Amino acid sequence: MKQRIRDKLDNLADRLQELDRLLATSEAAADMDNYRKLTREHAEIGPVVALYRDYRQALDDEATAREL
Repeated sequence: MKQRIRDKLDNLADRLQELDRLLATSEAAADMDNYRKLTREHAEIGPVVALYRDYRQALDDEATAREL
């Protein structure tokens, strides 16, 4: 995978963590428009980040298997 794509996916993973933190606060639900925006963004990038995490795990598993 090209480094540029990996960097973008890492940024999406960081953003997902940030969204999780934001949505966990009580202030997030105070502004429903903002809350909807955050949950929509979370729903859009969540599956992409999950696949990227699976990909990274597969690479780690492959490296471990090669060491054996």
